[in-house]
Amino acid sequence: AADSAPAGVVADSAADGAANSAADGAADSAADGSGDTVAEGKTARWGRALAQWNQMLFSIVAPSALMLDIVLWTVLMPEDTSQGKRDTLNFTSYNMHLLNFGLVAVELVLNNLPFRLRGLAIASLWPLFFGFVTLVRIAAGPSSGCLTDAAPTEECHIWPYFFMDTSKPYAVVWYAGVEVALALAYVAILGLSRCVKGRPPVQEASADSAPSKSLC
Repeated sequence: AADSAPAGVVADSAADGAANSAADGAADSAADGSGDTVAEGKTARWGRALAQWNQMLFSIVAPSALMLDIVLWTVLMPEDTSQGKRDTLNFTSYNMHLLNFGLVAVELVLNNLPFRLRGLAIASLWPLFFGFVTLVRIAAGPSSGCLTDAAPTEECHIWPYFFMDTSKPYAVVWYAGVEVALALAYVAILGLSRCVKGRPPVQEASADSAPSKSLC
């Protein structure tokens, strides 16, 4: 009996030590797993945010490139009667108003960004923002007139396009026309996207999965 008591104490101590070690190991594993889960969650959120912003920017750039190219070659160039018209037709101009849409078309074919009709609400804000900034720039300048055919100086500011000149009676029609042209360009890009890729998949929300969010 005297010899069995110490053996029992040793066995109990060993069992307690094993249990504590197992508990500490489980706690450390849970802490590491929780940290990994939090890091993965943050990475996933940043990835989704970046994808949404990329999608939003592309929904603005693609129709804008198409609309600007069409407006330049069908409206601005035929209406331009200035002597320096030929000087504007150079390598830089061709890159800005012709090759740009070719690059956008390649991007549209190769990327996996969904192009949806509701993105038109965001894309239509771009010409509104551009017009607002231009109006503020002209109004805040020292110029007393709305010039479109003179070289810019410190005393005057030039409208970037003749149809933006608010001193003209039909300026508001031109502004509305730009919005309509962008909407048509957006629909054209949407049709091209669906022709190349098909309709974007619709994910149905379930109890186990949250619905996907998208800016466009």
